[in-house]
Amino acid sequence: MPTPRQRNSPPLDESDPKSVARYKMVFLLHLQLPVRHFVLFFLTFLILAWRNAAMRNRKTRERMARVRAAQALDPTHIKEQHLEAKRAAQKRYRDKNRTLLARKARDRRNGRACREESARQIAKRRATQEDTLLENAIVNLEPENGEGLDFDSDSDDSTYAGSDDNKDA
Repeated sequence: MPTPRQRNSPPLDESDPKSVARYKMVFLLHLQLPVRHFVLFFLTFLILAWRNAAMRNRKTRERMARVRAAQALDPTHIKEQHLEAKRAAQKRYRDKNRTLLARKARDRRNGRACREESARQIAKRRATQEDTLLENAIVNLEPENGEGLDFDSDSDDSTYAGSDDNKDA
């Protein structure tokens, strides 16, 4: 059923922007009342919830203050608090000591690994140097004129195959 505004308004002409704007305005006016009610309800709900939470927090704070005041006068509670503080300090010390010990062990392991790695590198370098020295020694043992060691000879007294001294004997 059309509202009085819709009855008095001219029919919707989609090609006319004024007619479309008027139709949208009328539509928004009809929506306005329920939206306004919803917004008011929602704001009221938020305010009441906030007030309720504030009251609950205040009551909790007051109750905790009463409990703390009663505990402050109780000697067993003071002793318990002292023991709790002592346990917490011991735990902090233990944790700190544990991290220090873990760091030292890790450094030791890393140091040993570094030492082992450097020992491997040193051994490799020495082996390379020894190989180089051996190769140089072999090259130095072979004279340039073709004379060299006679490894095929069975006699022990002949050191050089081409030596004149050994041929006379």
